[in-house]
Amino acid sequence: LKNRNILIEQKYPGVADFTEHFMRVLPALKDKRYIEVDGKPLFMIYKPFADEKIPLFMETWRKLALDNGLKGIHFVGHCNDHKYSPEQILSLGFDSVNTVRLDNYLANYRSLTTKILGRLNKILRGVPLAYPYKLMSKYFIEPSIDSDSNVYPSIIPGWDHSARSGREGLVMTDATPDLFDKHVKDVLQVIGKKEEQKKIIFIKSWNEWAEGNYMEPDLKWGKAFLEVLKKNIIA
Repeated sequence: LKNRNILIEQKYPGVADFTEHFMRVLPALKDKRYIEVDGKPLFMIYKPFADEKIPLFMETWRKLALDNGLKGIHFVGHCNDHKYSPEQILSLGFDSVNTVRLDNYLANYRSLTTKILGRLNKILRGVPLAYPYKLMSKYFIEPSIDSDSNVYPSIIPGWDHSARSGREGLVMTDATPDLFDKHVKDVLQVIGKKEEQKKIIFIKSWNEWAEGNYMEPDLKWGKAFLEVLKKNIIA
C-alpha cells in the first residue's frame, strides 16, 4: 500500500469503556443460542498482546458477568503469530487458545534455499509468495499441541490476499475439495479425544473473499467445500 495513514484510530480507554462494551453485548451473551464452555459465554480476543490493558479487560468482564447473572466469560486468545506460544497467551489469563498456523510452513519448515528464492522472486518479479495448498496444509495442525483440551485448532480452506496486499501477499495455490477433505479429517482426529464441550474448531473463514479463504459456493467448485465439511462433521 502506498498510503498507510490511519483513517479512524481505535482506542481502548479503560474500565469505563470496557463496561459500556460489556453492557452493549450483554443481551447476546445471555441468548440461549450463544456458544458456551463450562456454562460461560465464549469470547475471542484477536490480538492478545496488542494492548497491555487486555488482562484488565478480561478481569473487568468476568466481574461484570458474575454481577449480571452469568457464570463468567470463557476467553479465547487468537494465536496466529509463530512468535508466541499458546502457553504465553494462557499466561495472560485466557481460558483457551485458538491456533491458526497459516504461515507455519513459511516460519518453521522452509529450507534456507526456498526462503531465499521466495524473497528474490518477490523483489525481482514484484509478485507475492505462492505455495501449493497441498504443501501448506500439512503444517496447519500440530497434534501434540492442538490435542490439548484448552487449545482450539482451525480449519483453513485457502488463502490469497494479493488483491489488497499486492506483492506483500501470500497465495496458496490449487486448493481442492479433496485436499480440504484431508485437512478437515486431520483436525477432527486431533480433537477426537477431548471432552465434548471442548471439541471446538474455528473455520478461517466463512466469507473472506478478499483473502481467498471462503467456504461459500463459487463458480469453480460450487458447494463442494461445504459438502466436504458437512460430510465429515456428521460422519
